[in-house]
Amino acid sequence: SVPTPALDRLASESFVFDQYLLDSPDPRTVYRSLWQGVHALNKSAEGVTLAEQFAAADWQTTLISDDAQLFEDVSRAGFRDVNLLPSTEDRTAESVSETGFARFFEAAVDAAAEVENSELLWLHSRGMSAPWDAPYEFREELVEDEDEPSPPTTSTVPRVEDSTAIDPDDLLGLRRAYGGQIKLFDECLAAFLDVFHASGLHEDTLLVLVGTRGFPLGEHGSVGHCGAQLHEELVHAPCLVRFPDGTGADERSNGIAHPCDLGATLLDWAGRDTATSHGESLLPLVRGDRFIARDRACMVAYDPAMQGCMPSELAIRTRFWHLRLDMQREPAAEDSLAVRPLLYVKPDDRWEQNEISSRCPDQVDALRAALDDFET
Repeated sequence: SVPTPALDRLASESFVFDQYLLDSPDPRTVYRSLWQGVHALNKSAEGVTLAEQFAAADWQTTLISDDAQLFEDVSRAGFRDVNLLPSTEDRTAESVSETGFARFFEAAVDAAAEVENSELLWLHSRGMSAPWDAPYEFREELVEDEDEPSPPTTSTVPRVEDSTAIDPDDLLGLRRAYGGQIKLFDECLAAFLDVFHASGLHEDTLLVLVGTRGFPLGEHGSVGHCGAQLHEELVHAPCLVRFPDGTGADERSNGIAHPCDLGATLLDWAGRDTATSHGESLLPLVRGDRFIARDRACMVAYDPAMQGCMPSELAIRTRFWHLRLDMQREPAAEDSLAVRPLLYVKPDDRWEQNEISSRCPDQVDALRAALDDFET
């Protein structure tokens, strides 16, 4: 494991949603859910954006990001001020200050210093999709055995469709490189949190840290963003909400939450109307008024070969089950599907290593019916 003292510090001050599950592995689709409150399965639906709703209440709205792909859709996001940070070089850095995370958090600190009352400041980083440019010693520090091979020196983000074709030592090296990038993120987050507290922003600012995609590291045959199997490592993301008055500090919930719920939560906290969102406010969970927001999470991955209009996989997750439906197209007919169900027990089988659909056909049928109900 990689030590993350800054994340641990933030978690101790926050309410943690342990079962925050993405509705899609595509970050841009996730942002549609975050900003418009629309689930990924509702492809035709459009909602008033989060930024537009805050702007209507005379809030300043600002977006800062280092992700050029996100900016392809940003014109529909409704932010008044938008700042695209320059790309960093694709190489390991000599020092922390030269890294992409350091430059991102430096911009975040500068923006936070100018925050006034009634402002929505959204900071989006490419995260693990950006070059892995942490100083090489960050990777070396994670080597646990003197006989272990040295981690790779490349900063290129890995994309491996079949991890079984990789030498186990090479796969371990990629995981060390990933861990080095996590160490870098945590160090930069620590500097941001120091400023956040020293400036007094912690006294009246709601702070949210949320992920938009997981990063497979060979758990189910792929490394990086080259597959769309709706497994835990891809769709389970962090979600920490720090309230300025200390509400929910150092507490957590196993209640299932989706990205569209986060926008409703922000609107609810700000006293705005949440009726425009398809999501559910999570504030009742934080306050202890409810124990679950949802009894299921439904997910979809779209097939790029079909211009993103046909799903390659569907999934449904409950407290006790996770069902994936692998939509395999028949070679003889493009519009014909062979649906392969794959079922896992939750929470026992966290990393989904034991597939049991043949032993629980009734449960598969019930979950498929629940997924159909959600789609309609």
